[in-house]
Amino acid sequence: MQEIARELADRGIRAVWTVANGDPAREIIKYESANDIDLVAMATHGRTGLTRALLGSVTDAVLRDGGRPVLVVRAKES
Repeated sequence: MQEIARELADRGIRAVWTVANGDPAREIIKYESANDIDLVAMATHGRTGLTRALLGSVTDAVLRDGGRPVLVVRAKES
C-alpha cells in the first residue's frame, strides 16, 4: 500500500492508507468520517448468493452506510 500511495503521489494524487483492528466496514466508515476522505477505493471478489449472505459484504456496507463516494474494483484472481 505504501508503494501505491507513493506512485499516486508522483502523479499528484494524495493517497493515505492505514491498518485498523475491528469490524472492517465499521472501521472504514469511522476512518473516512474522522479524516475528511474524498474517495474510498475498495477491491471486491464479487461474491453473491449464499456466500455473501453468510459472510456479509464489507463493500456493500461501506457503500450503504458510509458517507463518501466508493470506487469498487474487482479483485484479481490469484
